[in-house]
Amino acid sequence: MRRDGRPYPCRHQQRAGCPGAPRIHLDLLWQRQGGGALTHQAYEQLGGVPGALGAYADRVWAEQVATS
Repeated sequence: MRRDGRPYPCRHQQRAGCPGAPRIHLDLLWQRQGGGALTHQAYEQLGGVPGALGAYADRVWAEQVATS
């Protein structure tokens, strides 16, 4: 959130704000799906929800730093 209380715009949605943890995690799991099924192996490779959020945060930060 900005100091004035407005959310930062997010490129991942049409409206302001960023996707929540469940959406990020499901998106990353789906990218690793096999035959249309989510797998426990993919979940473990992501490091669960904390690992998925960390990977997402690292990627977004790297994109912002590279464009600055």
